[in-house]
Amino acid sequence: MEIVETKRRMPQWAANLLIWCCPALTMGLFAVCISGFLAKRNVILTIVCFLLFGLIVTRLIFLFRSHRTVGGKIWRCVVWVILVLVLCFVYCYGVLLLAIGKHHNTTEENAQSKFEEAVERILPKALSEPLDLGSPNSVVLHEYREYLIIFETKADTLLCQYDAAAYEAAKTALESRYHFRTKPLETGYTENPEKQYIDPYTDIGNDHFRFLRPNDEDQQSWGFYKRSLIVVTNDETHEIGYILFDDIDLDVAEDLSAFLMKDCGWEYIRN
Repeated sequence: MEIVETKRRMPQWAANLLIWCCPALTMGLFAVCISGFLAKRNVILTIVCFLLFGLIVTRLIFLFRSHRTVGGKIWRCVVWVILVLVLCFVYCYGVLLLAIGKHHNTTEENAQSKFEEAVERILPKALSEPLDLGSPNSVVLHEYREYLIIFETKADTLLCQYDAAAYEAAKTALESRYHFRTKPLETGYTENPEKQYIDPYTDIGNDHFRFLRPNDEDQQSWGFYKRSLIVVTNDETHEIGYILFDDIDLDVAEDLSAFLMKDCGWEYIRN
């Protein structure tokens, strides 16, 4: 009796499933890997577009494996290549649209808790005491974001407005609860070989800004232009505000007023 050896082959449905999944999953994993180098607003767009790229690669594989004529394969391939180019254009346009620009949003819903969560995440132990806002008439959280491709500037401002008596009580409590920086602040890297310094406080109109002194020794060594917590008071409008700034890629801030208005987004609050 003649024995015929047969090789076990993968079922066709399994092979098709593998072809469908592998390119898309590979591109998706690649998108996840590079997402850490992208602005957060671009992550979802990147993953979706790369998954679509993977599906197009899969379709091309099935096209080349098909029994269509050479001419039929060529014109269909041209169509898919055009689709890839369109998708590349949409992706690049979307990345630029999302990765470049300034955005300012306000909310009163859970404003204090959202601000405190941001402080705990970015500058843990920055506050020697939890925020005690007293009895404000309104509490508004201003979220300012500036995007430049892979760089992101973030500033959250919790702004409280009081009546005259409540403002004086809250301001007095503020002075007793927190310590402010008194030594000049180093402005960061400049072309000048000598270090430059500026005062840790300034006035813009009736707004008076001061930097809180961090409790953590490591945080005290950071430049204020990278991460800092700022308190603003206004005796005319009876407002007290807390600004949380975060931009670890910023290397210099030589003008405190410009830093507050532009980098911290104060110009949007007072616009």
